[in-house]
Amino acid sequence: MAGSNSTGMKRNLTLFGFFAMTASMVMAVYEYPSFGTSGFACIFFALLGGIFWFLPMAFMAAEMASVDGWSTGGVFGWVGNALHSDRLGFMALFFQWFQITVGYVTMCYVIIGLLSQIFNWQALNNTAWIKFIAVLVIFGIVTLLQLGGTKYTTTIAKIGFIVGILVSAIILFIFAIIYLAQGHPVQIKFGASEFFPSFANVGNLTIFATFILAYTGVEASGSHIDELQKPERNYPAAMFILVVIAIVFDSLGGIAVASAIPEENLSLNSGLFQTLQYLMYK
Repeated sequence: MAGSNSTGMKRNLTLFGFFAMTASMVMAVYEYPSFGTSGFACIFFALLGGIFWFLPMAFMAAEMASVDGWSTGGVFGWVGNALHSDRLGFMALFFQWFQITVGYVTMCYVIIGLLSQIFNWQALNNTAWIKFIAVLVIFGIVTLLQLGGTKYTTTIAKIGFIVGILVSAIILFIFAIIYLAQGHPVQIKFGASEFFPSFANVGNLTIFATFILAYTGVEASGSHIDELQKPERNYPAAMFILVVIAIVFDSLGGIAVASAIPEENLSLNSGLFQTLQYLMYK
């Protein structure tokens, strides 16, 4: 690629490293409780959002990433080249940064909620100024880690994906299967009427928006394309694998949570910890 040659940057980012980095921006087990509020319709919402939003976004990003001369800059380069305006490219990059920053605060809240449960320190999650300081500390730690460059970021992303997403989700699935196999009560109903929600209900539209928001950010890793080995092949492959895994895991994760915890008792901040605790000691 002409664009990649001009960068002079060594391509040391592997397919799995890039996949893990991108997955960490899109997939999150803490979203399972939110998905679980839709009950059996969780699968329908995951498929609908995945096929008509997530998949097109991923493939559009993959297409633009493979265009000769567009392999650097990510969203900035894609929008700037398409609209022939660096200013509009910068605006797109700024909006992406803003969206990701707001999303990080939500992630921090989940981490803080889990830590407050683990250490039985409720003030960490319930006292505003303590929670604010905790968010700043997490932001500071993540920022310092980023100073090491893509090499360290990729290592952290791999560990985070394997431990924080893959292992955590598999443990949840295993305990949910054991829970159901032992004949414990299931908190949701399974049937055609439950699978296909009525969009006349405004509440269902709100739930569907949760799935759409969960699938945003897949293009954010585009700025690392110039470090990816064989981007023409590996970028589309990473996007396709991510779409399939995200839809499957989000569907099963939401069902696992909804099957064990009644919606009225479900905590959206620490619902995953709540579900695991319930399944393990039931």
